[in-house]
Parts: sequence; C-alpha cells; structure tokens
Amino acid sequence: MKKYYDIINTLPLSLLLLLLAGGYAGIPSGSIAAFVLCIMFTVWTALLRSMKRKERLRSAGIVAVFLAGLYIAAGERYRELFRERYFWIIWLFCLCAGALAAALIMDRSIWLKRTEAAAMLGCLSLLKTDSSRKLQSTPSTD
Repeated sequence: MKKYYDIINTLPLSLLLLLLAGGYAGIPSGSIAAFVLCIMFTVWTALLRSMKRKERLRSAGIVAVFLAGLYIAAGERYRELFRERYFWIIWLFCLCAGALAAALIMDRSIWLKRTEAAAMLGCLSLLKTDSSRKLQSTPSTD
C-alpha cells in the first residue's frame, strides 16, 4: 500500500518540476512524450523504492544493461543523434528521481507537506493565469 502512496505523493511534484524546470533542462515544451515519460519514470522510481533489495538491483540492473547494450550496439551516428536531440530524457529521469527524494523528505514533516501543498496551489494558479492570458492574446480566426 505504501507504493501507491508514494506514487500519489510524488507524481504531482514531478510533473510540477517538469513544468517549472523543463525549459532549463532542454526538455521540449508542449511535448506529450515528456509528460508520458515523466509519469513512467515516477512510477518506476516509486516502485523501485518499495521492492526488496535484490529485486531492486535486478530490475535496475536489467534496465541499465539493456540501455548500455543499445548504446554500444548503435552506430556512432545514432549515438551523436541521441546526445544532440534526446539527452533531455536523462535530465527528465533526474528530475523524477529528485521529486521522489523531495517527496520522501517532505513526508517526514507536516509543515513541509503544508508548504508543498501551498506551493503547488500557487504554481497551478500562476499556470492557469498564464494560460488564460495566452488564450486571450491569440487572435481569433472568425
């Protein structure tokens, strides 16, 4: 049951970090792939936390060896393409892992939870007003 609580607690924080810090990490804005990958990484890191040590090492090791094998098997052209265009995926994983760490730290204090909730509400209201301004400023095609 704790793994579901970790997912519920971490997912809004990781999506908020994606919205706020995504531009600095080179994550393409408005990309649905970034949000889907963020959700997948967040769920995976939360599930890793709830596993036993051997299962955690096996699953993380399988993914790491698979990705390393893909990187080695790919030609130099594809490696360069990944480094130029898709390196933001590594930053996205770091943001999700950081969100999990922040959620675990905030889980220990009620005041940190309240501060997190207030910050999320403030960011959501800023995002809502920003999106409504963009909608008002776009010319209509009537």
